[in-house]
Amino acid sequence: LATEYYMKGDYLRTAKYDKILLDKRIKDSRKEVISSKGYAQIGLAYQNLATNYAQMEDFESAEQYMIQGLRYMQKSGLKSREMRVISDLGTLYERQGKFNVAEKYYLQFKNRYFDDFESDSTLTAARIALNLGSVYVQREKYIKAHKYFRKAHSIRKRILGAENIETYKILGTIGNSFNIQRKFEEAKMVMDTAFRDAKFSPDSISIIQFQ
Repeated sequence: LATEYYMKGDYLRTAKYDKILLDKRIKDSRKEVISSKGYAQIGLAYQNLATNYAQMEDFESAEQYMIQGLRYMQKSGLKSREMRVISDLGTLYERQGKFNVAEKYYLQFKNRYFDDFESDSTLTAARIALNLGSVYVQREKYIKAHKYFRKAHSIRKRILGAENIETYKILGTIGNSFNIQRKFEEAKMVMDTAFRDAKFSPDSISIIQFQ
């Protein structure tokens, strides 16, 4: 039922059923020793509740549930699950304009997840690099922003290819960042590369320009 209501965009009812599920899992956990999977299930229930409240823009509740979810995921010992919550916390704070806190969680994710972020070739690394770049643009730390945007572009280019929309639209993001700084020549150079990679398709123009 929770999934059904979520797909319909009825986040209030989704939260209602997610709370029922959470209460049940916590109650069941009191009857026996909690396994790693049990901690993860409780953590996921908190995470789902946080997502619902974020959709309703009740960020205070979303933060509380997400932090609780992180605590249970840490107890589970499942690194990938824990890292997902850390990433979601970064996104949650970024949505609220709390860029310094978002940076903290994104960097925590990067430092704990990647042994060698410089040479990492996963799309997860590209996503985190892109998130960090966006945060630094908001904080007007453009040199750092471009450093991470370039990393994200390099990784996606290696995995997806230069002509993939998810790759060349990052160049649009970099170009717009230069425009914000009134560095129009640099912006044009980057945009020209983006259009060339996109094969100058009509659909690509608006995608690149409005990143």
